[in-house]
Amino acid sequence: MQYLLGKKNRKIYRVAYIDSVTLLGNDTYFKGNGAIYLEGKTSKNKYIITVDIDKFKALNRVHGYAFCNEILRKLGQKIRDILPEDNITCRISNDVFASIFSYDDEINELLNRLFEEASVLEVNNIVLHVNLSIGAYNILPDETDVNKILDKAYLARSQIKGLYHSNYYLFDETLENKLIEEQNLESSMENGIKNDEFIVVYQPKVFTSNEKVSGAEALVRWNKNGEIIPPRKIYSTI
Repeated sequence: MQYLLGKKNRKIYRVAYIDSVTLLGNDTYFKGNGAIYLEGKTSKNKYIITVDIDKFKALNRVHGYAFCNEILRKLGQKIRDILPEDNITCRISNDVFASIFSYDDEINELLNRLFEEASVLEVNNIVLHVNLSIGAYNILPDETDVNKILDKAYLARSQIKGLYHSNYYLFDETLENKLIEEQNLESSMENGIKNDEFIVVYQPKVFTSNEKVSGAEALVRWNKNGEIIPPRKIYSTI
């Protein structure tokens, strides 16, 4: 793979587009090449996945950064090797990897295989078992915005946290509705800010011993259509 701007200056290229730990592409590389990949024509289904290691900070504390950098290198290589040959696999932040690829066989089998094989890593002659969280999204043919499809893979991955009966989460209608709800809420709140619907109210702090006011806590509330909306009711108003 070659980044769309080429490699005229190798040093600048490495700094700008290559992750120094894994030697895979970084976030900038992924989004640039991902945009090109989405525009390409293929008869196969296109997918995007995000992968991270559960409790990676704890691994850093136990094994140290040098050892954990090797974990990241091994994991990135395994992800790239297991997925179809045309995949773009990058480390986009901390212990988070993202891949985009085309695949027409049973995606659930591929994701299960990825989880099982990539969870076992040999680092410095030590066989290490890590727990991965994998979120996947089947990209629609007309989708070309890398950030939006990445958000869907992120959202799918967030659903797997704390679930021990699943190895991955494939973005579905439930998450689609949740994403639409969040987008509607953001839009509604932006309009509320423009229309000065958010107000500050003060909740007094009172000494229980003598019932005297000692101060107040400033709180922001949404005055929407003449009704003060408590935080718990926000989603039901959009």
